[in-house]
Amino acid sequence: VRCAPCHQPGAMGPFPLLRAEDFRRRSRQIRQLVISGRMPPWPPDAGYVSFQHDRSLPAEEREALLNWLANGAPDAAMEGPIDRRSSELGPWELGPPDLILRPSPPDELDPGGDDQFRNVVLQNPLDDTVFVRAFDFRPVAPQAVHHMILELDHTPSSRELDQTDPDEGFDGMEIGASTNPIGGQFFGWSPGRRPGFVEPGMAWRLEPGADIVLRLHLLPTGKPEQIQPELGLYFTDEPPRFHPYLLWLTIPELNIPAGVSQRWVQAEKTLSKGAYALSIYPHAHRLAREFRVWATLPDGQQHWLIRISSWDFAWQGEYTFQDPIYLPKGTRITLRIRYD
Repeated sequence: VRCAPCHQPGAMGPFPLLRAEDFRRRSRQIRQLVISGRMPPWPPDAGYVSFQHDRSLPAEEREALLNWLANGAPDAAMEGPIDRRSSELGPWELGPPDLILRPSPPDELDPGGDDQFRNVVLQNPLDDTVFVRAFDFRPVAPQAVHHMILELDHTPSSRELDQTDPDEGFDGMEIGASTNPIGGQFFGWSPGRRPGFVEPGMAWRLEPGADIVLRLHLLPTGKPEQIQPELGLYFTDEPPRFHPYLLWLTIPELNIPAGVSQRWVQAEKTLSKGAYALSIYPHAHRLAREFRVWATLPDGQQHWLIRISSWDFAWQGEYTFQDPIYLPKGTRITLRIRYD
């Protein structure tokens, strides 16, 4: 269950790991990746903060897996295939969505060149306001999609930019009037991210005429890729009762002198009100090496919010705290990133 979410048809993993024979076929490679700690990917350092849906292997599971592989990965040790996508749920982990949106026709990503940033505009076909309790994103070409950021545009600006581009969507990181956060929440997708429900009472509003914009970071794979992602939305009759606040900590400018491998940058904010921290979404690019965020309470106590000692550009996403963390008024939030 720790391997299958990524290692199955249509998912991020380059090969399936659903049956004992799949493990036998790549036993040596799997052993090396597990021993090195590269798989399963879980960037946060252990022992600092507890998060939901932790993909890391506990010591006893790691030992059991390595022993099983060393003994030839016998079929009897598995209770049967674990291909969730071939179950009654179909390709959607949460079951059939209430609404599926996809661009048409698909865009084509060239086999080579630099990273590309593409914005796909999905028009909302509904005539009534709905409340979204969950979403799922299927990249369809998972090797080519590094991450997606979901935004809403209540103006025609994104649609107009789309119409000026001969292909589906439009290029660039600077875009029209689309907004994120949505309902005070940051929504996106990155490899390994599981679909999930928003917190109770925090469904977000999708109004008629609003366009959904998928901001895609695309990676050439060495062969032509058809880019036609799918977004599945799940509705609820319950309107939002709570409106969370998204606290941004950003580095205003980044200047890394040549030859310097220990360039630390820092940003801080102080809470003007007491708050519960629900989740954290660290984001940095290829030159980052370490990522640290902690809270300093008014009495001087310090609490980690996340620590990643080995930053991996390929694996970044949102982490939901196991339990909400209360931070009183006057708490200082500090972000530090080391660049090379």
